[in-house]
This record gives sequence, structure tokens and C-alpha cells, in this order.
Amino acid sequence: MKLPSVLADALALPVDQRVQLVGRLLESLDESDAVDAAVWEQSWIDEINRRIAELDAGSTELIPAETVFAELRERLDDQTG
Repeated sequence: MKLPSVLADALALPVDQRVQLVGRLLESLDESDAVDAAVWEQSWIDEINRRIAELDAGSTELIPAETVFAELRERLDDQTG
């Protein structure tokens, strides 16, 4: 199986099944491949704080989810041809 095909099938799943799939994929990584949970969590906290600061400073704007998902679908369609 090719990744674009698997990805397209996965993205066609209902949200609850995609969440289950992500969980299974993460569980499949052995400890040598997994990022330390504390480091990962701190990285996300830092990223969230950075984004909040940008919003508070007015240096960035929010983009509606519908717009983001439409652009992602278009990019994926372009890549998978």
C-alpha cells in the first residue's frame, strides 16, 4: 500500500474512527521511537503560549476552521493527483 492511498482512506473515516486510528498508530511506536511525553507536553505548552501571545499582541489573525480544512483538502488532492 502507498501512503497517499492509506492517508486518503484514513481521512475519509468518521472523526471518532480517525481518533482511534491515531491512538493505535501512536501506541505502535516502540519506546525508542517515541518522544518523551514530558518533553512533548512542554513543547505544546510553549507553542500554545506563543500563539496566545501573538493573538494578544495582534500580530496574527484567526482563520476559520472551514477555510483551513478546505485548503488542506485542496493540497492533499494536488499531492495525490
